[in-house]
Amino acid sequence: MNWIPQTKFLRPKPGNDTLHRKALIQALRRQVTAKRLTLISAQAGAGKTTLATSLGEQYPDLPLAWITLDAGDDQPRTFLSLILTALDRIFPDCTLNTENILARQPELAAEPQRLVGLLINDILECDPDQFVLVLDDLHTIENKVCLAALDYLLANLPPMMHLLVTSRSDPPLGLSKLRARGQLGEIRMDHLRFTTDELSQWFNVRLHMELSPEDLTTVEQYTEGWVTALRLLALSLQDLNEGQRDRLLKKLSRSHQFVFDYLVEEVLSQLSPRTSQFLLETSILTTMTPALCQAVTDQEDAHEQLESLFRQNLFISRSDFLDEGGLSAEVGYRYHTLFRQTLQLELNFRHPGILVALHRRAATALGASPEAATHFMAAEAWDEAAELLEK
Repeated sequence: MNWIPQTKFLRPKPGNDTLHRKALIQALRRQVTAKRLTLISAQAGAGKTTLATSLGEQYPDLPLAWITLDAGDDQPRTFLSLILTALDRIFPDCTLNTENILARQPELAAEPQRLVGLLINDILECDPDQFVLVLDDLHTIENKVCLAALDYLLANLPPMMHLLVTSRSDPPLGLSKLRARGQLGEIRMDHLRFTTDELSQWFNVRLHMELSPEDLTTVEQYTEGWVTALRLLALSLQDLNEGQRDRLLKKLSRSHQFVFDYLVEEVLSQLSPRTSQFLLETSILTTMTPALCQAVTDQEDAHEQLESLFRQNLFISRSDFLDEGGLSAEVGYRYHTLFRQTLQLELNFRHPGILVALHRRAATALGASPEAATHFMAAEAWDEAAELLEK
């Protein structure tokens, strides 16, 4: 397996400006050592890899067999070879039997349980101390044979072995079964968001920017604690004097170019044309419901689209609208503020002529409501907006 680049097994080093998030790292340690699988699932740039890396930095006594995955690893032989190599790096010759069998197999069977079973037996015979196998960016693995092998490993995991997975979306593994058995640890976007105290520590103590409490509140509202947005914003602020910073912070109602470029490159360009179009067209909505999105986009599977975006952690949150009795009446969704601004800019760039039609559809679907009037005005339908406001 000399063909595998050894850099895939090197744990990334945190940047010099990385904030040490002690409480979050401690929570991760507790979950990792108590659960079979710990899943760090959040959108692009949320700090998933940084958190996993920090675990190794903070607790060097806990061996991490690290694998950085990419789309080129989405083949059963490559995927299993990576796992064997990662384990061999921390426990030399522990997986030798499995490696020999894999080398003699010209083609893996459709269900590689037998090979995974050999690996499990190798680990049990080696009897190492407690360790963690880290699969960074598991969302790049889609091959059903690879995922079946991983599911089988999870179902029969040796007691000294734990899995830590980072992913932009929940992997198609038996998560609900693990969750029901108390064997799944989960860290999601709500856990990864920077708190107000962490913002102050990062900007004022780590980066020496001396932002006022009011400025920090503005930053928190603008970024919603999203780590990449904070880092890109810091790049914009670092070479400015106090007056220039004040002026820039006052303009944060518009998405900054750095953030816009990142989201277009890392998110939109990776999606199917149909999904991208759905995102762009629904960006005109402040709060989204399946019925409203269907009316605006003319896509009959709007509910499935929204649920899929939510499961993929695509900068979208979900909440229930309650009726007068306190029961859930309808599910509503909302895009992250920065993501919505980026979508609107991209929509205006790609399809400027469609905006009027989209706002008209939204206004019609919303009926007699102040929000409908807002959409009529955006469509420059002044008569309809005035009539609605009079009512």
